[in-house]
Amino acid sequence: MEAVIERLVETLKEPMTAFVLSDPLPIWNPPVESWTEMMTDENVELSKHIRSLAIPARSDEPNCPDMLLHDLGTMTDPGVTRLIETTFAPTKQPCLLINTSGSGKTRAMLEGLTQHWGLYFICSHDGQHGSKDLSYVIDELPDDKNFTSVLPPPGSANFRGLLEQNQTLAAKRFFEVLLSRLIILDLFLEIVSRFGVKEEYKRRKLWLLLQLKPKLGHIPDVFLKATLLLNDLNAPKRNLVRVGKIYTTRIVSQFNLRQLRLPIVLDESQRAAVAYTSSFRSAPGSITNHSAEIDPRPVLRELVAACLSFFTSASTDDQIIPKLIITGTGLRRDTVREAIASSVLKHGNFLSVYIIDSLDDKVKHRRYLQKYLPPKLLESKAFEHLFDRVHHWLRGRYRFTAEYISLLLQDGFRRPHRILGDYIKHAIGCMPTDICATGAINREDRFFDLFPKISVFPFDFKQLERLSDENGPEVEALVRYAYDYLLGSSPPHSFTLREIAFVQYGFARYTHETEVVQVEDTLQPVEGKSNLSSDPKIHVSEPLILLALALWSNRKYNYERPGRWKTRSFLYVLCQSFFGNSSKPEIGNGLENYIAYYLIAVLGKKEGCRLGDIMNFHRKSELADRKAQLAAVHILRDDQAPNGSSILDQVKAPTAADHISQGVITSTILHEEGVDLSHFTGALGRRVERAEQLMEWLLFRHRNAICFPDRNFGPDLMFVLKLLGDEPGTKPTYIWVVVQSKQRLKEPELDKRDLVSCLHTVTPSSFYFDTNGKPYAPKRLPKLPAKVLEAMSFLPDRETELAGKHSLLRVIGAFPAPANLGRIFSVNDDDDDDDDDTSDEDWQRVEAVSPDIQDPDMDNHPLATLSITKMLNVMDEFEPLGKGSAFLRNHTEAMRLSNARVRVKKRAKQDGRKRGGKKEADSGLRRSRRVIKAKQAKQEATKRKEDAKKPTQVGHKRKRTGEEDDHPRKRATRRKS
Repeated sequence: MEAVIERLVETLKEPMTAFVLSDPLPIWNPPVESWTEMMTDENVELSKHIRSLAIPARSDEPNCPDMLLHDLGTMTDPGVTRLIETTFAPTKQPCLLINTSGSGKTRAMLEGLTQHWGLYFICSHDGQHGSKDLSYVIDELPDDKNFTSVLPPPGSANFRGLLEQNQTLAAKRFFEVLLSRLIILDLFLEIVSRFGVKEEYKRRKLWLLLQLKPKLGHIPDVFLKATLLLNDLNAPKRNLVRVGKIYTTRIVSQFNLRQLRLPIVLDESQRAAVAYTSSFRSAPGSITNHSAEIDPRPVLRELVAACLSFFTSASTDDQIIPKLIITGTGLRRDTVREAIASSVLKHGNFLSVYIIDSLDDKVKHRRYLQKYLPPKLLESKAFEHLFDRVHHWLRGRYRFTAEYISLLLQDGFRRPHRILGDYIKHAIGCMPTDICATGAINREDRFFDLFPKISVFPFDFKQLERLSDENGPEVEALVRYAYDYLLGSSPPHSFTLREIAFVQYGFARYTHETEVVQVEDTLQPVEGKSNLSSDPKIHVSEPLILLALALWSNRKYNYERPGRWKTRSFLYVLCQSFFGNSSKPEIGNGLENYIAYYLIAVLGKKEGCRLGDIMNFHRKSELADRKAQLAAVHILRDDQAPNGSSILDQVKAPTAADHISQGVITSTILHEEGVDLSHFTGALGRRVERAEQLMEWLLFRHRNAICFPDRNFGPDLMFVLKLLGDEPGTKPTYIWVVVQSKQRLKEPELDKRDLVSCLHTVTPSSFYFDTNGKPYAPKRLPKLPAKVLEAMSFLPDRETELAGKHSLLRVIGAFPAPANLGRIFSVNDDDDDDDDDTSDEDWQRVEAVSPDIQDPDMDNHPLATLSITKMLNVMDEFEPLGKGSAFLRNHTEAMRLSNARVRVKKRAKQDGRKRGGKKEADSGLRRSRRVIKAKQAKQEATKRKEDAKKPTQVGHKRKRTGEEDDHPRKRATRRKS
C-alpha cells in the first residue's frame, strides 16, 4: 500500500511544483466579441480598469469571471471577521453554519481558511469549486455490492450485521477521502518548503486554492484521483489508519509543531443530512434517542463519526485536533444534532451560527457595487440612477448583485440598464419598466446572450411544489404573503422554524428580528448589532424572491387541471378574501383590492384602454374618448434632503438634474388563469398607514403604480394614468386618479348620504379633511392638506386642460349597490323621502358649502363612476370564478323584490289618502297635528288664567281688538268654513 502511494506521489511532484511556482488563479479577460469593440481610444481607460481588477476566471467557464474568489483573503467586513473568529475558534466543539443559498456562507468559510490551515470538502458538488472526492463517494456508496440501501426491521436476525456492514463500508470510504487529502497536503508542504515559499499566509492561500481548483497538470482532480487509487487497493480500515499515522506525523513535523488544530469544513451538507436514512440507524440510548428504539440516521452521521474517528486513531498524542465546521442551506439544528450524536461525539453538543450578512443596507450595497464600476461611470450622475435601480431590485443576498456585476464585466459596462432588466426577466419572467421614459434602455443596443453562463437562481420551485403536498398550509401562507407584497408592498414576514424548508429551497433567509427593521422600501440592519444570532427568525423580504414567487405561483395554477399545485391564483385569492365562501363579502379592504386588480387588467393593455369603456362620466368629458395606461412615476432627486428634515419641507418641483422615470404596467389577460404581468415596475401597489408614507409616494420616491392611502386621506385608491396621444408621435400626458370604493349590501343603490360622502372623499380640496371640514394636520405635519395639493402639482407632464386644476379624475366604485349620481341633484325624490339617514339639516349644510354638489371646490375635476357591469364581464373571463356576476345577480333580484314591496306600500298609502277625503291618511302627520293642538290648548288655558287674574274697570265697555279674531277656536271655524 505504501509503495503504491509513493509512486503516486512521485508522479505528482512535477505538476505540484508547477502549481506552486505559477499563478493558480488565471486572470479573466472579456470575451473577444465584447473586447474588440471596446478597444477604441475612448475606452482605453475602461479596459485598463477591467484588467486592474484582476478577477480570476472560472474553472468551468474560463470566459466568465469568478466573483466568489475575487480578492480572496482581503475581506475586512467587521461582521465577517466576527463570524470567522467564532467559527474557527480553537475548540473541539463542532460548529454549524446555516443560512440560505447565496447568502455568503462559502465565502466566509474560504476567508477563514486563508487565516487557518484546514481541509475543505463539498458534500454536494456544483461543478464550479472544490474537489468531487467526497460528493463522489457519497453518491457512489449505494452502488457498492456490500451496501444495503434499505435495512430490514430492527428485530430481524440479520439487522445488526447489515447495519454494521454499512457503517464499516461508509467509514472506510470516508477514511480514504481523508487520507488522500493528507497525502496531497504532505506533498504540498514539501514542495513549498523546497522552493522557498516562506510566507505563512501565501502558503495557506495556495493550499486553499489547490482544494478549490484541484486540477494539477493533466489530472482534472488530484484529490479524486488519490481517493480512487486508495479505493482500488481495497485496504481495510486498520491499514488506512496505520498509513494515516505516518502522514499526520510528517505533516505536524513540517509545521514545527507538537500539535496542529485542523479545521475541517464540510460545505453544502444539506443533502448529506437527509440522504440514506434507510441505510443507517442510531444506537439505542444515545444522546438524542433515550429509548431502546433504533431511529433512522442520515449519512452525515457516518461522515462526522469518520472524521473524528480517523484523526483520533491516526494521531499519536493528539497530534492533529480536528475542528468540524458544517455548513448548509436550511439545515435544522435538531437534525444535525441527531445526525452527529454518536459514541464518538458523546455529548452531541455543537455551536450553531446563523450568518445574516447581506446587502440590505444601502451604504454597504453601494460600497460593494462601487468596487467594480469604472471611475467614469462612478463620477457621473448616471451612477446614482443605476444604483437606485440595483438596490431596488437586487437588495438582499450577495449572489444577486455578484451575478449582475459578472454580466456587467462581460459586457464591458456598456449596457448596465438593459442587462439589469434582462437579468430580472431571467429571474422572474417579467421585464421591469421602471426606466422607460428616461430612454436609458433605448440608447443601449441589444447584446449577445450572456445568460446561459450565469449560475442557477437560488430558488427551487420544483421542491416547493413537492413540499406543497406535505405542508400545504405553510406553502399557501408563503404564496399568499407574496401576493400581498405584489399588491401592497407588505413589510417583511416572519416564519417559524417549522418552515425551514423555505430556507433550504432558497425562498427565505435567516435574520434576527431585532436587527432588521423596515426603512422606506428597504431593510436596514441596526447599527452596532452583531450578524451572529443564536435565536434567528426566518424572513421572506427580498423583492426578487417575492415577485418571482408571486408570478410563478399565479402562472402555475390551472383551474381545469389543478394537479399537485394546490395554491390558488392571485385573482382567486382576492375573490376568496372579498366574496368569501358565502353570499356576504368579508369585512375589510376586499373591494378596493378587487378594483385595483381589475384596473391592472384593463389599463395594462399594450394599446391602452379607452376610459369611456370602463367608466361612466357624469358630465361630458373629453377624457372618455382618451386611451390610457396605468403608469408608475419615480423621481430620483439630484440633491438629498438633510437628515431630520420634515417630509413637508421636501415638497418641491423636479429639476433638470433629477432622474424622472415613468414606467407603464403591461399585463396579459390569460383566459382561465387571470392576469399575467409581462412588464411592470416592481410591487404593483403600496399600502400606507401614515401621512408621511403617502407624501413619499406623492413625491415619487417609490415605483409602485397604485397607492392605498391611510384612512385620514380620503379615497381608497390613488394612481397615475398615462394618456396616450390621438396621433402617433404625440407626447403623452399624465393625470391623477382617485377612487372611492363603497360597498353596500342592503340598498338597491347608494343613498344620498353615501354619495355625498364619496364626493367629499374624492374632492382634492377635501383631502385630509373630515366631513365637518376639520383638517387633519398633526403637529409634526402642519399645513398637510395644502402640501398634498402642492405635491400633486409636480406630476411630470401632467394634463392641464382635461382634468381640472389638479389634473385629477374622480371615480366612485360602488358594489353591489350602484352609484346613481343623479340622486344627488334631484329635488323631489320620492325614494329619498323615506330615507332616515339624510336630514334636511345635512342638505342645508351641503348646499351652503357649495351650490354645485358635483364639483364642490369648483375646480372642474371630472367625475365618473366605475362601470360595474364591465368590471364583472372582464373578471368573469377568468374561470371558474364568476362570483362577482352571481353575487350581483342575487343582489339585484333581492333589491327588485325589496323595491316591489316598497312600491306596494307607497301605492297603499296613496290609495288611503284618496279614500279618506278630508281625513289624513298619514298617521304620523295626524299624531304631529294632535301634538300641536294639545300645545295650543295648553297655551290658551294658561292665557285664560292670566286674564282672569287681571282687574277689570267698571262702567267701561271692553274695547274690541284684533286679538279676539285670532283666537284658536275662531281660526279653526274659519278653516272649516
